[in-house]
Amino acid sequence: MTPALPLEFNIPGIAVSLQGSSASREAWKKKIQAVVRSQLPGGSWALDAPVEVTIFFLSGDAMNGDIDNRIKPILDALSGPVYIDDRLVDRLVVQRFAPSDACRILNPSRALISAIGSGEPIVYIRIDDDPGREREL
Repeated sequence: MTPALPLEFNIPGIAVSLQGSSASREAWKKKIQAVVRSQLPGGSWALDAPVEVTIFFLSGDAMNGDIDNRIKPILDALSGPVYIDDRLVDRLVVQRFAPSDACRILNPSRALISAIGSGEPIVYIRIDDDPGREREL
């Protein structure tokens, strides 16, 4: 059974950089995979068609470092439980939000509202199967 899209996940914490230690990167990937697996319907399998991935970094404080270094560990962690390979990512939307900026998102989904309202650092991830389609988040 292919899971219904879009899929949305809120991962608590600040994303680990590709430049971090291998132990911290591996722990971050396992954390993402645990959240994802706990929310996927039983019996579902990895997607094998092009996808769009949206990643929002919602941080209580300013997130130090480059956001591009924080993307690869997230995409790698989604390989397996969500899609068969990160080569299937045709579109990637990434943005870092300060707490006050996140309130400017128009028509957020319930999962995104939950992430914004938590007051804690969260990485919001959305996977959809129609890259480039206009949508509400």
